Order: sequence, then C-alpha cells, then structure tokens
Amino acid sequence: MWKDSKIIIDRGDTVTESKKFKDRAIFALFIVIVVMAVAVIVLAQNNLTKINGTANGDGLMWDVKFLGVKEVDRVGNALEKYPPEYDVTYIYFDVDFQNPGDSITYEVRLANNGKLDAVLTNINRIETANIDAIKYYVTGLNENEVIKAGEEKAIQIKVVYESSDNVTSDINKGISLSFDFAQAN
Repeated sequence: MWKDSKIIIDRGDTVTESKKFKDRAIFALFIVIVVMAVAVIVLAQNNLTKINGTANGDGLMWDVKFLGVKEVDRVGNALEKYPPEYDVTYIYFDVDFQNPGDSITYEVRLANNGKLDAVLTNINRIETANIDAIKYYVTGLNENEVIKAGEEKAIQIKVVYESSDNVTSDINKGISLSFDFAQAN
C-alpha cells in the first residue's frame, strides 16, 4: 500500500524510494569496480602492458650510454685518423687500413645510469661508403643481453680490413655503429 512516497513492508518497516535507489546505485558501482579489476588482471597476464623504448614514470627509466673509448690493440699498418667520436649509443671510428688483416681494437665503456634494466635489441652498422671488406666485431655484449640498472660494462669493438676482390690497398674508412636498447622484461 502506498502512502506519501513510502513503501510499507510486511514487517512494519518503512523504506523510502531514495534509500532503495541509493542501494541499487551502490550495487551497480560495486559491479563496475569488479569488472574493471578483472580487465586489469587479464591485460597484465597477456603482456599488453609491455613498454618498449624509454619508460618515464616518477623517475623510472633505463639510461644506457657510452662513457668512453680507448684503443687497446693495433695490428698491421692500421692508423687511427681521428679519435673515435661517440654520443649516447652511437660511435664512429675513422681509420686507415693498408693491407688485409689490418685492425684496431677499442675498449668501450658503457653504463646503464637508469633505474630500470635495459636489453640490447640491435647493433646497426651505419656507413658513409659501402666497403664490404671492413668488418666489425663486438665482444663483451651480445644482442638480447640485459644491462642491469646501475651496471657499468666494458666491451671491445674490433674494426678490421678483411680481404676483398673489390679493394686493393690503402682503405680510408669510417664506420659508425649504433646500439639500440629497450626496457628489459
């Protein structure tokens, strides 16, 4: 029986329409929160929240960069025209080679000064001229290797003139390498 917008319940208690509406709204809000929590769990399990590149968030990021380069070995008549140039994760070597087998090996120090681990995803060779006889070899760091946050590492890069039918002698060649990093899992 209706009486002044009140519902009369058999036990004699009275409940207003607004109270009933509030109860339904709270129940609906609870259901929405449960659905959102389940969605977040599903996304996290499917790795859809993986971050590639530099991650920033309250100072959380990886920060890998070259710290220094020095020559550690020279074979044959190889000459260093200019000291290696480097900037963050890019390095350029300007060398002269006289004969096949000539090489220069450099020690390169790098560090991850960030707060997240980083993984080396790729080493790219960038050239100004295409001479297949000039090769490079990196030791001490492999693709897919993780550099922990705060870790410093010394690697070696060997630039060598290997024999080629296209080139006879006196190779003046610059070679550039860039190291690509991403956030480690």
